[in-house]
Amino acid sequence: FQLPVQRDLIIHAALLHDLGNILKIDFDNKYFDYTADEVEEYKKDKAYFSNLYGTDCDHMVNAILLSEHITHDVEPLVNGFDLEKMNIIAKGSYEKQIVAYADLRVGPHGAISLPERFAYLVKRYPKLPVHLYIDDVKEIEANIFAHMDVSPDAISSEEIEKEKNSFLDTELILVS
Repeated sequence: FQLPVQRDLIIHAALLHDLGNILKIDFDNKYFDYTADEVEEYKKDKAYFSNLYGTDCDHMVNAILLSEHITHDVEPLVNGFDLEKMNIIAKGSYEKQIVAYADLRVGPHGAISLPERFAYLVKRYPKLPVHLYIDDVKEIEANIFAHMDVSPDAISSEEIEKEKNSFLDTELILVS
């Protein structure tokens, strides 16, 4: 990325922001792509975490960040990734845009293109009007790639695998 950004915060937020997703899994959705044993484990996890934190995903993530003493700078980057908020994210910080875009480019089994992600979202959330948010997400993509030497097509599971260790070597910034 050719502009100055807070790389470590982006990595932290990208790794931590989905912690609350267990609370919003719909196990009755036919598109839920897991084995019966995995579903049983996820149901136990969902019950455990909802008893501990309630049913609000953002609250759960914030509580975990606080309990683990992770810096408050990460908090604004981990919440509010609903498609309905992409128009706001597109006007916000590059850090937030990068985390949101990265989240959209990851499917259940690796990196996917935006069209693949939208198709996945339509199947998984049939009542969500995904088509209303495509332009906002494409604006985020254009904002990011205007400052990069690669195109969106260069992002693949294989390329991510090559770079993974440099991301995982990043230490979490703890609140002192």
